[in-house]
Amino acid sequence: MSGGKGKATDTLGGVNGWLVSKSAPPEAVDFLKFFSQAKYADDAAATAAYIPVVKGSEAAFTDPLFKRLAADLATTTYHQNYFDQDLGPAVGRVINDASVAVAAGEMTPEAAAAAIQEAADQQ
Repeated sequence: MSGGKGKATDTLGGVNGWLVSKSAPPEAVDFLKFFSQAKYADDAAATAAYIPVVKGSEAAFTDPLFKRLAADLATTTYHQNYFDQDLGPAVGRVINDASVAVAAGEMTPEAAAAAIQEAADQQ
């Protein structure tokens, strides 16, 4: 957007991760080691199931959109998680509802921004 803040290399989207505590059973760690093997990352990339984080798996992408998304994520200078997830359930619900209303032509973008700001102010 002309005159906007940020860079064209900034990204917005969801992220996923796995976490186990130090008291998790050994099987949990074994699963993560199994799941993060290159061959499974390559399968995920080749079938466009998700964008794996295993280095080298980007070569397995066949879907042009996923290939582009992976390249953009690999070179991002800043990544913003989805706003509804980052701002918590109370504000996130308003973001989701307002987004649908704007897309359906039932709410103006200005009214949506005001509703989101109001929800955030009530936090």
